[in-house]
Amino acid sequence: MFFLLFGPFFQGPALAESSFVPNSGGARLWAGPGFYSLHFNRNAGLKDANPGLGLQWDISPQWSLAVGRFDNSNERRSNYLGGIYMPWSWGTIRAGGVLAAFDGYPNMRDGGWFASAIPTIGFYGNRFALNVGIIPELKDRVHGAISFQLLVRLH
Repeated sequence: MFFLLFGPFFQGPALAESSFVPNSGGARLWAGPGFYSLHFNRNAGLKDANPGLGLQWDISPQWSLAVGRFDNSNERRSNYLGGIYMPWSWGTIRAGGVLAAFDGYPNMRDGGWFASAIPTIGFYGNRFALNVGIIPELKDRVHGAISFQLLVRLH
């Protein structure tokens, strides 16, 4: 479903002519309208569309900082702050993970802050990017999912 909606953004020169060069300098700023979460348990009554606003600042080709706010799958407001480390790259594809702190999940620390590690693959074009993460299942506290984050380059 997600690729049907957003696939046209990644056709043609948006990805093929990317100016991202692994191991090159230069900071980039990205913004995204939240997440789309394809939950492993399709019968749990969770919301897949998670609108919000997130920013990602690439401080090097391997390291990024991320901050944002979104409506989580439990229909609660969540905030996040974290670091992204993507040490492997193949052209416009990056792989690594996110270590971030989240809040707003009612079954996890009563909605308080907690840390999570998320394996992530990123597809980076000149103007658009897509981060795909695997959200780990944390018993009945956080439901597992494949998460999609569309990003638009601001700078």
